[in-house]
Amino acid sequence: MTKVIVLNADMTILGTTNYRRAIKLIVKGRAEALVDSEKRIHPSMAIPLVIRLVKAIRSLWRKEVPWSKANVAARDNYKCQYCGVSLAKNKATIDHVIPRAQGGKNGWLNTVCACFDCNNKKEDRTPSQAKMGLSRQPFKPSIMEFLLMKIKAEGLEGVLIDLGVY
Repeated sequence: MTKVIVLNADMTILGTTNYRRAIKLIVKGRAEALVDSEKRIHPSMAIPLVIRLVKAIRSLWRKEVPWSKANVAARDNYKCQYCGVSLAKNKATIDHVIPRAQGGKNGWLNTVCACFDCNNKKEDRTPSQAKMGLSRQPFKPSIMEFLLMKIKAEGLEGVLIDLGVY
């Protein structure tokens, strides 16, 4: 389903939505289309790529990105952090840097995206015990970092660059 970037009234990025919700917001007068795609749902209406809310809503910058397996995989751009191979969304696994068997917890700083082979090779060991290096250390993304990663993964960052938002 086509993703649409949602901007606040002040042109800050709020996130993405599906095109059906974006069109509902436009029809109800709550948003305006800034950039349209070439796809059309009707001869008189194109599917938008970017919409801007008419009225500003309180932003989310003070909140945190919730930890989840899907969000860890998105943070790591669906790449194995051990061997660097790109993974399909349904093939990505989550590895605990400090294994749960050794007291490691679920969290941003202890989990990375890994391919099935690397995850199995590492087993219940730390990367140093398994003699496997991480391509980068796990980190906790801010809301803005996470939104930009998701927009980049959708291939929509060029639209934001053209608008001068990114």
